[in-house]
Amino acid sequence: MPWLRYLGVSFLKWVAVYAAVALVTQTIVPKTVSGYALAAVAWLVAFMVSFGFAEWAFITQIPGKQETVSLICIWMTVTLTIFIFYFWYFFGTVKPFLYSIDTYVQLLLELLAILLAAYLTRRRKIKATFGEGLAE
Repeated sequence: MPWLRYLGVSFLKWVAVYAAVALVTQTIVPKTVSGYALAAVAWLVAFMVSFGFAEWAFITQIPGKQETVSLICIWMTVTLTIFIFYFWYFFGTVKPFLYSIDTYVQLLLELLAILLAAYLTRRRKIKATFGEGLAE
């Protein structure tokens, strides 16, 4: 049942991304940095954490198209649901979420992280399986 692992990894990823972004933006990045630079740092941290969690999701199998699409669908559903509840709870509406370009950029970067992790994991596992005995 990989969908259960994908669901758990997606939720843990969301918690880890926001903990890492809060930690980096509150402690490492100076307060005098502009909003664009701060957003770029947050996007970079989110991309790196998402890539790590996507590789973790594909740890037991060679990710094909079906596994990759399943992870993307579950990942985005969990992320969008949590975003909607977050904005609804703290702002009383989801309009800031719908009009925020930052959220869409982060979702695009997470999608790219999943696709990159699937490609690299597939390539590494196939090379390890079929490349035994080959000299490099």
